[in-house]
Amino acid sequence: KEGDLLEFERVGYSHWGVYVGDYNVIHRTEDNGTARVRHPVTAFPHPQPLSQEDSFWTVVGDDKAKINNSFDGTMTAMPGWKVVERARSKLGRTGYNTLFRNCEHFATWCRYGKAVSIQVRYTTSTRCTLFAF
Repeated sequence: KEGDLLEFERVGYSHWGVYVGDYNVIHRTEDNGTARVRHPVTAFPHPQPLSQEDSFWTVVGDDKAKINNSFDGTMTAMPGWKVVERARSKLGRTGYNTLFRNCEHFATWCRYGKAVSIQVRYTTSTRCTLFAF
């Protein structure tokens, strides 16, 4: 339903967006949102990325998608109309950073008012552990 967070399973990462109704998704992307393999993790901002609205079918492609409102139990979710309003307020905004302003940060900010990325936490903690040895 409107305001749900959608997680698109890609190779090596998940892409995130906000369902806004009529089979459309707003998402922050470093490409056109259809890349199936992640570039190497970088903390440097990408020059062209933006928040855009696309058809669910364009974004999902041949991959799997699921509704993932997993923080609903620990954070307060905004009403669906408010989540959509927040997502629309960022349409066309540029600025993507894999570690600090990615698609998951965008989606969780829209729904909960707080930008969180479990993928970044997991990836950076795993890398720190690997490099510690």
